[in-house]
Amino acid sequence: MRGFAPLRPDAGAPLPCACFNARVNTAYDVVAVFCGGDGRHGNPLGVVRDGRSHPDEASRQAFAKQLGFSETVFVDDPERGVVDIYTPGVRLPFAGHPLVGTAWLLDLEVLNPPAGEVWARDDGEFTWITARAEWAPDRTLRQYASAAEVDALDVPPPGEWIYAWAWEDEAAGRVRARAFPGRGDGIEEDEATGAAALLLTARLGRALNIRQGRGSQLLTAPGPDGTIELGGRVREMPHCPAARHGPTAGPPPTAGSHRPPAATGRRPATGRRPATGRRPATGRPPPAAGPAAPGGAPHALRGNSAPSSRKTAPLKSKARLHSSMIRCFSRSSASTRSSSSR
Repeated sequence: MRGFAPLRPDAGAPLPCACFNARVNTAYDVVAVFCGGDGRHGNPLGVVRDGRSHPDEASRQAFAKQLGFSETVFVDDPERGVVDIYTPGVRLPFAGHPLVGTAWLLDLEVLNPPAGEVWARDDGEFTWITARAEWAPDRTLRQYASAAEVDALDVPPPGEWIYAWAWEDEAAGRVRARAFPGRGDGIEEDEATGAAALLLTARLGRALNIRQGRGSQLLTAPGPDGTIELGGRVREMPHCPAARHGPTAGPPPTAGSHRPPAATGRRPATGRRPATGRRPATGRPPPAAGPAAPGGAPHALRGNSAPSSRKTAPLKSKARLHSSMIRCFSRSSASTRSSSSR
């Protein structure tokens, strides 16, 4: 077995810029999904807004392999939220972090991956989707006695998709987890895995606050009719104009320059269904606000942007109904974001 040093929970190196890894002729965005409370970490996601640039499965698979992210999303119909998801080696009918990231980036309220219709909404700095655990691909959920044991794990050899987890605080629903896809496609460890979080939530039958990888945070809560809500923070990763706008924007900058794009990259909210058509979300406790960033510097998180037009008064009232559950998700933070700030 090939051994690897365990992840350091305090590791916080900047996520790589995709255009430094490969020169491509397709415009795409890169976001980090399920970031920690300080805006760091999160699982990188490539989003190709115009799926027509890669019209067939073979070309999409090749492009996803070229980018090398855990998943890459191709948007086929932004008005209806039709998306296609690929790892470097396989096509997926459903995956959590691609849908949360795409909903945030394109400001969508509904997405349609092959598995079925997925509703999305914002709640302060968190973006949530409502999905079903049975849509998630099979994973081996392996429990350990302590978070320290999970931290000390080496990456196992390929062959089995393992989600290693342990309680950090069972009473508060806090979990430590790491994920090993075992596909042999270059992704030896997944930084944040929404589908596995859904499976674990379904097994335990309770809301969870999961710290995965080097410091990513995922929140889950069982909902009505067998649904589960999955939420986290999303930020846009700085990357060069060649990646965002295509080859005509000029060559990629040299490694380390990380020039931010001129525009925010967020799609106007033209692909969203009217708010009146939303299915009400129930059974989810308000998220905990993470620790402040060092020096108080702001991060490019959704919660720091102007309020969305879909943040309506009914949602504020609904959030207050869950105020009694705030403490469950805030014991590791100095303070919580008020759910009425929406």
